[in-house]
Amino acid sequence: FIPSTITRIESYAFFYCENLSIVEFAKDIQLKSIGEDAFYCTAIIKIDIPSSVNEILDYCFLHCLNLQTVNISDDS
Repeated sequence: FIPSTITRIESYAFFYCENLSIVEFAKDIQLKSIGEDAFYCTAIIKIDIPSSVNEILDYCFLHCLNLQTVNISDDS
């Protein structure tokens, strides 16, 4: 669970967290960016990216072989 106080997920934050399969964000999160290789080689299946995100850097989900769905919220 990523709390609402987080505004940036740094590059390599979850790099090779091979057991990470679920990423949940707080409903009121004001996340602005997701860094390079942030979720590299994780077991994520699905992720719902908050609409506040305006930057996703290169290779964010590289080698996430189980990733099937990426949703970007549209709260407008």
